[in-house]
Amino acid sequence: MRIYAAVQSTKNWRFPRRAVTLRAAVLGAALAAMCGVSSSALAAAKGECHPAYKMTTVKVIYQPSGLSSYFYANAANLWQKFGVKIDPVKIEAGQSELGALANGSIDFAFLGGPPTLTAIGHKLPVKIIFSTNNVSHLEGLVVRPSSKIGNLHDLIGKTVASPTGSSAWVGMHLTLAHAGVPIDKVHVINLSPAATLAAFTAGSIDAAWIWDTWIKRLESVGGKLIAVEHQYGVAEPNTWVVSDSFMKKHPDVVARFIAALNAGAEGANKDPKVAAKQYSELTGVTAAQAVNIMKVEPTFTISDALNSASRLSFVNAKSGLANTLAISGDVLKQAGILPGAPSREEISNAIDLNAVKAARKLSPGCGS
Repeated sequence: MRIYAAVQSTKNWRFPRRAVTLRAAVLGAALAAMCGVSSSALAAAKGECHPAYKMTTVKVIYQPSGLSSYFYANAANLWQKFGVKIDPVKIEAGQSELGALANGSIDFAFLGGPPTLTAIGHKLPVKIIFSTNNVSHLEGLVVRPSSKIGNLHDLIGKTVASPTGSSAWVGMHLTLAHAGVPIDKVHVINLSPAATLAAFTAGSIDAAWIWDTWIKRLESVGGKLIAVEHQYGVAEPNTWVVSDSFMKKHPDVVARFIAALNAGAEGANKDPKVAAKQYSELTGVTAAQAVNIMKVEPTFTISDALNSASRLSFVNAKSGLANTLAISGDVLKQAGILPGAPSREEISNAIDLNAVKAARKLSPGCGS
């Protein structure tokens, strides 16, 4: 009766228009307090957030490149808001993730394009559930000042290091083809990123074709970035994949994982500084360099996945993610690195659009 009387007494109150929202909020909070209802529960009832999810630990393996959404999710505590606890394993090259995928020791993996194609081509039980960005904006050619390389055609007869089979290596082949530079006229050697930095510093190579974080390191020892893949119409995606067994057992957790990544992507696109410290700590670049890297290419979101015009689209098999990956697969196949490169149809079948659609409906947990 006291609650009813309190509500009735508000009928004759008069408020300025701008105070209406405040009135509702104050009244709602008062009623919640009198009834023993938490503000989180009220928020959930209004659809502003989801009642707290049951926390689930997932095993994640990743290489620290092109991961703005992941770093932002870490920094902003978004995993917890979606009921996910990350058990991470950091590596430096994507191909080593395939063994973990094959033996089922991990749940989620962040892969470059070539490891993604290898996984599908070797029939590993995985599904593509998300992307991160078009890394062709983050990969390119860094030259030593003394190399006298001013453009791509100057590479003929020069020694260039690039990790064989990596997305940068594939991007190099595609870029040189677009520029009309015969790849067999360039002396390409296979070096790991760390070995590339050492050789570059020692002057035993003329240039390197590599990705974002290592580009920054090469620039710090005098290197000059003179070409970026996307300038030549190249597209190279990274992907997030999940094991089939985990997907079948925990489709709800997969959707929450994607939702957290999406929230991280949207956050990183708005304010990359939030993720800069994480990016810096896990990659070795400075915080300022991390911000610059993240500004180069907007991070992939659910909206991009559902945009048929995007080259990373999940809904357009002809010109979206499946096609973009298939182009990279053709390079790997022709080079003899992946003779069993998957077809566009096989890649399309490995893309799980339902998980993305489920993630789009989720909101963060209340009180997280």
